[in-house]
Amino acid sequence: MTQMLNAKMGIARRFGRALALHLGLVAIAVILGIFAADWIIEDVLVKEALTTEASHYWDKRKYDPAFSLPDTKNLKGYRYSNRDDSDLPIPLRGLDLGFHEFASGREHSVALVTQQNGENLLLVFNAGQVQELALLFGLAPLGLLLFAIYGSLFVGYRLFRSSVSPVVVLAKKVEGLTLETLDSSDFEVHKLPDDVDQEIISLSAALNGLIERIENFVTREREFTRNVSHELRTPLTVITIACDLLAQDSNISDSARNSISRIKRASENMTNLIETFLLISRQMEDNLQLEQVSINQATLTEIELIEPLIDKQRVDVKLDLNIQVNTITNEKILSGVLGNLLRNAANYTNHGYILVKTIHNGIVIKDTGVGMSSDEIAQVFNAHYRGLNQKNPGHGIGMTIARKLADRFGWDILVESKKGDGTIVTLLFESN
Repeated sequence: MTQMLNAKMGIARRFGRALALHLGLVAIAVILGIFAADWIIEDVLVKEALTTEASHYWDKRKYDPAFSLPDTKNLKGYRYSNRDDSDLPIPLRGLDLGFHEFASGREHSVALVTQQNGENLLLVFNAGQVQELALLFGLAPLGLLLFAIYGSLFVGYRLFRSSVSPVVVLAKKVEGLTLETLDSSDFEVHKLPDDVDQEIISLSAALNGLIERIENFVTREREFTRNVSHELRTPLTVITIACDLLAQDSNISDSARNSISRIKRASENMTNLIETFLLISRQMEDNLQLEQVSINQATLTEIELIEPLIDKQRVDVKLDLNIQVNTITNEKILSGVLGNLLRNAANYTNHGYILVKTIHNGIVIKDTGVGMSSDEIAQVFNAHYRGLNQKNPGHGIGMTIARKLADRFGWDILVESKKGDGTIVTLLFESN
């Protein structure tokens, strides 16, 4: 989900891209317009002017054989026999009838050759100067137009940024919210700029109210978890002590002793559940006590606690703790994770062994229990999901709690299993 959110484009960035695209299209239109203007000047206006000038000359020539050839700064005329053009400048000799173009450095000329009554008329027009003038007087108003367009777009972009900036600020605040940093005062309306839009005010007020409700809910939930957990400890302690006392009575029957044993196990399971509730309540707090903890020692402690679960079963616990692993964490949370993983292995293993092995950045718990199918693995962290063939009663939240506690420190829990062939659970964390 976080990757998806990060992949999405922000409002201001999206508008900036649209603006950049618009400016690019305008620039392309300007470049095409310049080329179109150049083409119009050269292929239309200049050639049309030469054609008109040639027609005008031949018309005058009919009535005045001495009519002079054009000779201006931009237009030069030559008359010669169609059999002899030796009097022409060398670059202009040997031209066929029609239009011709000449380019020399920055000079650009267009020539037109026409013929009447055995005589040729060559008109040479200096198109380069005309193009320069056309571009000069064409680009000046075009530049003013572009300045007006770009200026208006820039002003519009600034206004848009100022309008959406409060939304961006609110979005960043919401993105950074966690249960530990909830603070409704960050979204109080009076902290917004005076010129903010009404929609922003409504959004901020709604977020403020929502966070206040979440704060109240989290506070009630924590208080409830603590109070209930502490209140339940006393009667469970009494039940456990009473079971121990009854079990010492030599006059009770075997069936009664078995019932007492089941009552005690149920009481111990409930005590473990209460401890995990307390851990979940504490793990949301910022004032957790962190210290360097030995994974090896914590594992040995938790194995002692699961021994009653496998005491009467044909299950051996094999240890391979040769690699020393330490991590910075809260000792109770680490115990909660390891305890739930080990109890889960004990509950689903009726015979064989449970292998506990340390690796360079974690610990591996392998059992020869009933195993799980791929569908069961997909649901193993779902609350209240319990696999088949569990030998001890439970509530189906052990793996869920382990995942919640592991997420607190960014640890990862990997599960591999095959139906009827046991399960391998790997707990990975950074070693120190």
